[in-house]
Amino acid sequence: MRFISSKELPHDIYGKILIKSTMVTRYRNMASALERTLFHCNKIRIESEAHLNETRENFEKEGFSLGLQLFFSQLITMLDDYEQQQSARMKLFEESVMDAVRNSFDDTVIVERIIYHIKKNCCQQNIKTIILPRTVQLPENIEMPHYQYTDDQHITVQSDKESIRFQNAPLCRQWLVHAKNKTINVNQDISKLIPDVFIAIGLKLIKLGEKNKEVLLSATSSEIKNDIT
Repeated sequence: MRFISSKELPHDIYGKILIKSTMVTRYRNMASALERTLFHCNKIRIESEAHLNETRENFEKEGFSLGLQLFFSQLITMLDDYEQQQSARMKLFEESVMDAVRNSFDDTVIVERIIYHIKKNCCQQNIKTIILPRTVQLPENIEMPHYQYTDDQHITVQSDKESIRFQNAPLCRQWLVHAKNKTINVNQDISKLIPDVFIAIGLKLIKLGEKNKEVLLSATSSEIKNDIT
């Protein structure tokens, strides 16, 4: 590299200089300041984006949590109402069956069959009186001398030696108990259905939460490795 001394330069060289060293230094300082400003602006932008992402994630988590709570609250209310309605329905069904069975003993055909079997198996001769519930309407062609009515719900056949009474209320209760015993297992399965559903949902949510944690941990580890490299 060749050095030129001031003596070798033309005499009017200083009048032809366009940029002096002071201006170069000034421009260099301005460029450096601009770079620092851009660096800080970029840093602020990155921090703002990170804060924005964190705020968005927090709001998403909070919204998801509130939505999940609302969902389960409404689900519990709905299932509780369904269970109450189902219990009321079964109770009404049992009462309807009991009423239908009791009313069936007012049917003249059934009453005649009951009296026939009582006569056949118990007191075949010398029938003095047959007592029927007042709700039973016998046909007009039946002779009435031996028939009497009562306000009780039973059929009684009286002879010279004995009196046999057929009561429908205990029989109805016995049939209802028998029907309930047949449905015990089904009722138990139904009563366990709602808790089992909640347990299954809870287990699925726990598994999903653990899976999301693993994904977040792996993503965080990858970011740390990238920052180190």
